[in-house]
Amino acid sequence: MKCCNLKILIYIIVIIVLLIFSINYYYTNRLDIKYMITSVSYSVTILSVLSFILKMWLWKLKFLQGYFILIPNLNGKWEGEIKSDWINPKTNKKIPAIPVSIEIKQNLFHISIKVITKEMTSYSKVASFYIDKEQQQEQLFYTYTSIPLQSIQERSRIHYGSVVLDIGDNCLSGIYWTNRKTSGDIHVKKITC
Repeated sequence: MKCCNLKILIYIIVIIVLLIFSINYYYTNRLDIKYMITSVSYSVTILSVLSFILKMWLWKLKFLQGYFILIPNLNGKWEGEIKSDWINPKTNKKIPAIPVSIEIKQNLFHISIKVITKEMTSYSKVASFYIDKEQQQEQLFYTYTSIPLQSIQERSRIHYGSVVLDIGDNCLSGIYWTNRKTSGDIHVKKITC
């Protein structure tokens, strides 16, 4: 997953390192091995702290989105519905749309998705983005494990599946499929950040 513009990131790192070497030289007025070791040490420390801050918080800033940060911020709660193609064997009919709540937790390098319905909870195992601005595609895709309530596991066992969601303005919509040979549509809107 390419999360930030690598060219800009390299420029920023080079500028920070050169700035640290220059400041250190200004105060020490030396160009020996001790100067080099000190400058490298300062550079590593400052870049590590800045990397942590970028990973946790700075990447969310709107003015960095799209230019430097290439992935959208999907953190928050989402609500909507799932339409399944599952046929109820008792009625031989499709079931009505299922209300769903989704919680997404994300930082610059990781995203996790938790999906909750009345009967089960699903947890993402692997998740990533597909972003192609030229093709006008922004998608979130993930695989998951779904764990039904114990009381219904006789008719609905633990299962695995995959999801592909198109990312819109405060909405996600797409499809899912499972190892139980079911599939369907998901449509959710963002309700909180």
